[in-house]
Amino acid sequence: MSNLHQRMQQAFAALQSGNPSLAEQICRQVLAETGDTPDVLFLLGMIALQTGRLLQAEQWFARLVAVDPANAAAHNNLGGVLFQLKRHQQAVDSYDRAIHFKPDYAGAYNNRGAVLNELGRHQEAADSCATALRMAPDNAEAHNNLGNALQGLERYAEALESYQRALTIRPDYADAHNNRGNALRLLGRHDEALGSFTQALRFKPDHDEAYNSRGVVLSHARRYDEALDSFRLAVKLNPRNAEAFN
Repeated sequence: MSNLHQRMQQAFAALQSGNPSLAEQICRQVLAETGDTPDVLFLLGMIALQTGRLLQAEQWFARLVAVDPANAAAHNNLGGVLFQLKRHQQAVDSYDRAIHFKPDYAGAYNNRGAVLNELGRHQEAADSCATALRMAPDNAEAHNNLGNALQGLERYAEALESYQRALTIRPDYADAHNNRGNALRLLGRHDEALGSFTQALRFKPDHDEAYNSRGVVLSHARRYDEALDSFRLAVKLNPRNAEAFN
């Protein structure tokens, strides 16, 4: 086993055991000795991503695709960082490159669908998620993202079916429970919607969007005190939730 391989294994083990500082220290030492080695750059990007340093993660993945342009996983991860930085069109471009180099990359098609939803390009998002699901039918996240696209297209009954498929695969998927509740609300099925929001909060007690959605349904039912409690919890959990403040 080469010395480089051993040291990269040590860095990976350190990251897995919850010591990202040691993992980064090893990687930087290796990088100083070997130059821009793809495996080292990839792990440095993952370390920065896992420790919440998005701009640094972007820099590492950008260096990686510069030295290894056909690395589909690197383009996909760079897209994920750009998505979190809300640079949505750049994220789409990165996912497109990932798919160019790996046409059967279901994860990149799914991620592309999620960011297209953020851009309001719901039909393109639906097409991208549908492609992901043809390759990976059990991808709960892709079913959820397809539901979001269908909801954006005001195809609420179909969206509901997609969320249900996501939950069949992953019953503890809090976001899918919340999204299912919103589809039910838009279909006028308010009691069922409340049940979905309750499930979302069961699996993710700090889900501010579920509290906000729950408040909307309670307000519609004229249960104003309960609605106010939900909205207050939403803004307490996320002071940047403008919809809940409204």
